[in-house]
Amino acid sequence: MMNALIVVYRESFEALLIVGLLWSFLNRQSADKRGYQALLVGALGGLVLALGLGVFINQAESEFEGLALEIFQLAMLVLAVVLMTHMCIWMRKHARTLKSELESGAQQALSTGRFWSLTLLTMIAVAREGSETVIFLYGLWMESVEKSQTGAFIGLSFAGLVLGVVTWYAFQHGFKAFSQRTYFTVSTALLFVTAGSLVVAIARKVISLGWIEVGTEPAWNSEALLSDQHPVGSFLNLLTGYHAQPAIFVVLVYAAYWAVAVTLYRQAGQPATVRAS
Repeated sequence: MMNALIVVYRESFEALLIVGLLWSFLNRQSADKRGYQALLVGALGGLVLALGLGVFINQAESEFEGLALEIFQLAMLVLAVVLMTHMCIWMRKHARTLKSELESGAQQALSTGRFWSLTLLTMIAVAREGSETVIFLYGLWMESVEKSQTGAFIGLSFAGLVLGVVTWYAFQHGFKAFSQRTYFTVSTALLFVTAGSLVVAIARKVISLGWIEVGTEPAWNSEALLSDQHPVGSFLNLLTGYHAQPAIFVVLVYAAYWAVAVTLYRQAGQPATVRAS
């Protein structure tokens, strides 16, 4: 469940960072109140869209049962992994230009008087972060949270939101204990770990559905070293998907995910001219 804190922490910080960048730009441009109103309406609209997605997913799940429900849940897990991985890679690629891209869109809105475009820009950005959060939390909730742990899951998610707000506030006021680059590096690593844990869940669900019959035997047995019931083993299970007796198929899928994710992430960090060559 610690992953819920990590996900909400990162996503809330990114949403606040985007809104904060646009707000600061409006301040520097001495924009009139219509600009600020457009920004706030866009932010609220993005939140509403994200909440609407959550309601839709919950309603859609209630319409399925049996195998159809299993397939729906599996599809949501896959979507969560894809979005989480894409987000990390996208931020790696656009981190240097994010501010200029946002300010360019805001400048165009101010210069043309089309404040609705600023609303739309903000709404899309916030809705993207919020929608990713909803899908990630659904995947984590479905895979690792029992009914008795609902309170803890919600509490950790809320703690992630609070930490995101505090971190954003600290950066806004010149807190220099660590840089934004360090923050994004560490949080990205944790998000990849979280995505990896969902990959393990996907592979295990494929086995449980009987869709694969080879590679279902344990690749190794580390029960004597660190069992699933040990506090450390249990924590690693929640954070990384650790199992003392992982199936060969699970290990192969997990390794393949990391190979692809690391390769794409490294490529995203290279200059465009280097990637083209």
